Amino acid sequence: VNPMTAPSSFRTVFLGPLIVLLLFQASAPAIGLGEDLRRIVSQMSSYQDRTSGSEGSGSASDYIHHYFENLGLDPKTYYFSIPVRKVSDASILFDNKSFELSPLFNNAITPQAINDFLKGPLYYVGQGTLSELDRKLLKGSILLMDFDSGRNWQTAAALGAQAVIFVDSGITKANSFFREKEEISPLQLPCFWMQQEEALELFGSYNNQVNGIVRDYVELRSTIHWQDVMEKNVYCLIKGNDPDLAEELVIVEAFYDSTGYVAGKSPGADESVSIASLLKLADFFSRSPPARSIALVATSGHSQSLHGMRDLIWSLKEKSGTLKNLRKELEKSLSKSEKKLTLLRDLSFPLNRDEQRDALLLDAISNDLKLEIDRISRQLMNLRLGRDGIKADRQVIDSLAEKRFALRRLSWRTAYHGLPEDEQQLLENLLPLTRLSLERKLQDGSARLRALESALDFRIMVRDHTVSAVLSLHLSSHGEGIGGFHQGWLYRLRPRINRTGIFSTIGDIFLKAAEEPSGDAHYVNTLQPERMRTWDSYFPDKPFLGGEVASLAGYIGVSLVTIGDSRSLWGTPWDTVEAVNWDYLDNQLHLLTNMVKATTEAPALHSDRFPRNGFSSVTGKSNLLLQGELFADYPADGTMLLSYQGIARLY
Repeated sequence: VNPMTAPSSFRTVFLGPLIVLLLFQASAPAIGLGEDLRRIVSQMSSYQDRTSGSEGSGSASDYIHHYFENLGLDPKTYYFSIPVRKVSDASILFDNKSFELSPLFNNAITPQAINDFLKGPLYYVGQGTLSELDRKLLKGSILLMDFDSGRNWQTAAALGAQAVIFVDSGITKANSFFREKEEISPLQLPCFWMQQEEALELFGSYNNQVNGIVRDYVELRSTIHWQDVMEKNVYCLIKGNDPDLAEELVIVEAFYDSTGYVAGKSPGADESVSIASLLKLADFFSRSPPARSIALVATSGHSQSLHGMRDLIWSLKEKSGTLKNLRKELEKSLSKSEKKLTLLRDLSFPLNRDEQRDALLLDAISNDLKLEIDRISRQLMNLRLGRDGIKADRQVIDSLAEKRFALRRLSWRTAYHGLPEDEQQLLENLLPLTRLSLERKLQDGSARLRALESALDFRIMVRDHTVSAVLSLHLSSHGEGIGGFHQGWLYRLRPRINRTGIFSTIGDIFLKAAEEPSGDAHYVNTLQPERMRTWDSYFPDKPFLGGEVASLAGYIGVSLVTIGDSRSLWGTPWDTVEAVNWDYLDNQLHLLTNMVKATTEAPALHSDRFPRNGFSSVTGKSNLLLQGELFADYPADGTMLLSYQGIARLY
């Protein structure tokens, strides 16, 4: 499915990763040395939305970069591409006035864009029960529906409703109400979210109208598309001061992005506790250098199945030969694209005989010729199927068929001097499209090469050391302590896999470090199984954890998690600083600092036993099968690939 060209259009594609990367920078505020947790969390949540690819995410990465710099550290940037939904317009129009709306990202793949606009009556249907939907002309309508309505929107969609605007009265302040509306099938039903106060201001007493009719006529617009953007992992190295341990490395990772269910409304205050704690660890170790070397890594893409963390581990575990070949391919592709662009810029008609030029020109225009022929073929097919027998269209059909044949003749040529007038004109008309394609390819390739080189830089930094452990922070402010876990819900491990002995050494280190009191925050030795309680019982929310990725890759990978907290506000508009438990955070930071410090000082973090390396990557190409072609060899620019690994969605 290609959901970016038109919300309801489907085409035959051969899927694989195809990446278009955009670079983004944002300014960060000046910060002082040793900011406290409250100031860091408040700053992070002030961006209002830190989802990957957002302006707030860029501001957050810059803030982290400046924080490291102000501590006298040398931060580096690890670039990686990630596909995100981009909203450029979402609005409702009535009474000749337009009002902004906030799209609800409840569909796994369809961006819920609207071609042109939707129009129809606006009904209020309460919770969307059958009795509330009764006696309303739902086909072609737009609905206001209470947010605490479960999945009743599906019934409304089945009865012909075009879109739903959910009204949140504030009694549903939990992410479970957002998750229950998630849909994995590519159903086209644009959904939006607003607070009850906004609805009353816009529509007046919307819930007290005759037969629920709020407006006789409204228009909805929604421009949303998938777009690859360049996200950043920010990291720095603090070298160890113990000659016997300095060559060993402990990697400590925390995510800085926020989960977003509603476009632009993801402040993520409690969700920023992990990154705030990482910055405080940087503050501590910059003043008190560790025995072992320590790498502090702030990752993005957490809300997309730990995208940034997976990319980071990929850079360490992928074969060196594969990475070198990938770099050679990118450099070769960039060089060829630059030569083609130079040729097209210098081209002057009529053309003289030049076999070398013609070979390069054929290579440059080949794909765009195929696409133009495909476009005309589909246009002809639609005309013939939709207007069969209408004489007025015969001339249009004949003209298009003649143009298509001329393009095919052009595609069969290997020399371009002495072209017939019609073919030369077609070639001249095609060249601007080809130049645009090549410029996009250059931009894409340059960004991919930049990302690859940043991955190689991180790989080189790590390979200068021996990785003793990877600690991933998944912290919040409403728990009862910290637990260590080598597994989670990102990967489904077979029940017979037993890693207890592998993690017993580092578990004992944590337990010893936690003997110093830390108020109401304590450590639970969850790395050692209990007969009365299993590891998964500490998680009401079943999260994906960064330690899983490291452990699957064969490292001593441990997630340090706030236990006993459902993190119910994460991803919602309600995750603000007012909901943060500041007193607990201070105690938790004290405990965390002791645990990480002990990890850098202990004589050994393992008994030379490691988890089995099960980390792998899949690469491929995304190609379209064009009309009249035998093979799918046209690059399917703009194709969105969604795959599942267990319950994890990999975009």
